[in-house]
Amino acid sequence: MKTTTRLGPDDWIKAGFRALAKGGVSAIRVESLGRDLGASKGSFYWHFLDLNALKRAMLMAWVQGATVEISHFVEQLKLPAHEALQALIMAISIIPDAELGGVGIEPAIRDWARFDADVSETVTKIDKDRIAFVSLLFIGTGLPADIAQKNAEHFYATFIGLEHLRITCDINIADAMTRTLTILLSEIASRGSGP
Repeated sequence: MKTTTRLGPDDWIKAGFRALAKGGVSAIRVESLGRDLGASKGSFYWHFLDLNALKRAMLMAWVQGATVEISHFVEQLKLPAHEALQALIMAISIIPDAELGGVGIEPAIRDWARFDADVSETVTKIDKDRIAFVSLLFIGTGLPADIAQKNAEHFYATFIGLEHLRITCDINIADAMTRTLTILLSEIASRGSGP
């Protein structure tokens, strides 16, 4: 079925995400994406020099949507740190739209990183950025930097694990992450009011 509307680069990026989530990086092929969109190769090459250009655009779209926009959203709320952590949980718990790959997209990107050095480098940077952001929020709750860092790593590792489980299990990430946050914030109570 041919599309009746003109496709833009975002349409191809979304098709790439769907293919990645469904079949891995090898499923990102111009012909199959075109079939998914009901479009010709000419439409693809109007927007992208080649398949690598599409993959780079997909990676940058993931960085923007799954990290930059979420961090910016939480920062703009200007909440106390413990409330900001809860707002972060709510933001990261939203299931990505099916047209963006749904629940499988984050694990699929991590799998892609196993085979592509550029993707691996980007994922590593994003992991560090996300952990640093969460660590600052934990510091804002009154935890010292070393404990805040460890809590941020624990918080993030829990999220990554839940993202993978969400593919096969009916898991409420918001509830699980809130329980994890409660445990991690108990460090404040256990330290008392002293330094």
